[in-house]
Amino acid sequence: MDQRSMVKNQLHLEKTEATPNERSLKRIAERIKFLNGQEKEIKMDIAVLLKDHPDIMERIKNICTIPGRGRTDGGYSIS
Repeated sequence: MDQRSMVKNQLHLEKTEATPNERSLKRIAERIKFLNGQEKEIKMDIAVLLKDHPDIMERIKNICTIPGRGRTDGGYSIS
């Protein structure tokens, strides 16, 4: 997710230049699409793993009840 934010910042920078390079814009957009796909695959892999480990899923659910915490944070806390 941090890498995607960095690439999105690069896209914004490229778009706001005096003369944006269209090929660079296309490459950056493709990189964002790739990173989004990777994130989706990883989330699906985690969901499959959690089905096999209900005890870990329960711990993540408990962590997610903390205000400001999400499923990603819960996974990091347990690992």
